[in-house]
Amino acid sequence: MRKAVVLISFLSVFQVYAQDEFLRTWNELMLSRPVVTAQAIPIKLALTDAVNIGNSAIRYFEGKNDFRDAFMPEKQQGFDVRSERFVSVNGWNFYGRFSFSKYEDSGSRFTAMADPYRENPYKIADSVEADWRKQHYLLETKIVSPLLFRKFRAGLGMRYEIRNGARQRDPRPLDKIVEIELTPYVLYHINPKWTLGLNGYYFRFREDLSVSLENTQRPRNIYKLLGLGEYLYNGPVILTGGVSRLYKGNSFGSGISVAYTPGESQFIQAGVQYKKHDEDVTDGTSSPFYAGNHKYSNFDLRVDYLVSGSRMSHRISLDYNHFNTDNTEFIQQFNNTTGQNEVLYASEMHHRTKDRWTLDYSGLRKDVQKRLLWGWDVSGNLYDHTETYPTTQSRREMTGYEVQLGGRRWIYLKQTSVEVGYQTLYRNSLESAMVYFPGTASTDFVAANITFPNFYYENMPAWTNRLYMQVNLPYLNNKGSQLYIRASYERISALENNAYYTSGLHNNGMMVTVGLYN
Repeated sequence: MRKAVVLISFLSVFQVYAQDEFLRTWNELMLSRPVVTAQAIPIKLALTDAVNIGNSAIRYFEGKNDFRDAFMPEKQQGFDVRSERFVSVNGWNFYGRFSFSKYEDSGSRFTAMADPYRENPYKIADSVEADWRKQHYLLETKIVSPLLFRKFRAGLGMRYEIRNGARQRDPRPLDKIVEIELTPYVLYHINPKWTLGLNGYYFRFREDLSVSLENTQRPRNIYKLLGLGEYLYNGPVILTGGVSRLYKGNSFGSGISVAYTPGESQFIQAGVQYKKHDEDVTDGTSSPFYAGNHKYSNFDLRVDYLVSGSRMSHRISLDYNHFNTDNTEFIQQFNNTTGQNEVLYASEMHHRTKDRWTLDYSGLRKDVQKRLLWGWDVSGNLYDHTETYPTTQSRREMTGYEVQLGGRRWIYLKQTSVEVGYQTLYRNSLESAMVYFPGTASTDFVAANITFPNFYYENMPAWTNRLYMQVNLPYLNNKGSQLYIRASYERISALENNAYYTSGLHNNGMMVTVGLYN
């Protein structure tokens, strides 16, 4: 048997599996995958028995959005290639994931940025509806060493992500985002049942944005947003040449986790993580103008329980996340002697707080031959968001919930099997309030086109339905791998009327996947 191991990307490993072993092994790993990937310290990965299995796929997707917020495109079309793998060799355990996507967003509005959904409020917007061409690269791995000194394990989590976006219409933004995340950790096996984990955390973010004109004889308006309907100068910036903006920040944090293994079939892990981020936004290079400072703190508490029996497997997860931002603006003056912008005054002007509670339950049921028969998922989210801009006394509040139900059924034929699944998600708000006091007539542009539409979009009751079917084909390469074909359809429906949206609006999307278990 040939084995190949990589630390960051994945190589195929071929191994003889019994009938339907790929389906069972992969789905059981996916049941525990959130415990490996969501936790900064993958104690579950360290305790996983030797396994070598992966899933690689290429997908085509497209969608049309009639029910959309201010930034969502009217249409989206593209493809992605992804690979995910668990590998164990000589006591080392690896989890890895790679993906690349290339797609086009058609009919995007009110954004000159590839990712307008970031928490940083200092965005650049315009009034042009245009098409974007985007690419996304992601490389992620988690590594756990064998036992060191009989009690310890060391490990490292790494994530490298690049997002590119370009628009082919004036004003023409070119946006590139690079993210690097490192999570070193150490595990201490107190005894055969108890394991303690400690981790550090480092995250580096950089975004380079330039906006230019092909036709310099025709000026265009752009808007430098400040948050909650406000933007710089209370009016548009008239673009005659080009502007450049740099977002640069770092996060530091740490965490602690403890795991308890009552027996071979049960696993319990609880972890607390804390992160703090500081990000500067500057315009220009020769005499930088400080466009804002974005800081956030993030606290996460998560508990997972896994149990696996001969016929049934279950996972229950409880997660609480607190996210708080403080954003600073500057009053500046250009010094003719030094040729630099000098800060005269700085003040925190914009704040946002988010709290989210999530309860998730997933399960699998097998028949007497250990083949998968049923799978199910039940989850609920309760969230509370508050955003303020104290100097204008503006405020936005929202409390809401999401409930999701899903089920899967496997049907076995002579040499193939078919998986059919359905998911439904309902979201609604419990309480919401929006207070906004416009300063000038021009200030209403961002409020009317971005702030209020997004507020009413988030508060609109919506119902999502997803249906898919996957056909698992006969084994290839002397049972060394298995090909599958999957088709899915999704429909999101607005359920009521409000000031910006009407019931009956729908978003429709479809996806076709060709994949390989190996």
